[in-house]
Amino acid sequence: QGGNLTVSAEFEHGDGDLDVALYKDGSQVGSSTSVSDVETVHASGGGSYLVRVYGYQGAQAAYALSVTMP
Repeated sequence: QGGNLTVSAEFEHGDGDLDVALYKDGSQVGSSTSVSDVETVHASGGGSYLVRVYGYQGAQAAYALSVTMP
C-alpha cells in the first residue's frame, strides 16, 4: 500500500548474465540490464507486482532475490 519497492537479484556475472524486469497490471514498469553482479529495479505505489529474472540470450545462473519496501 503506497511506498517504494526495491527488487535486487545478486549473482556471479561470470556464471551468466541475468537481467530483471518488474511488471504491474501487465505492463513493464522497470528493468535492469547491466553487466554487473547485481540487477536492481525500483518502483513506487501500491498494488501487486510481478518480478521476472531472466538470462541474457538464454544465460543461466543461480541468484539471490531481495525485495524491500522501506
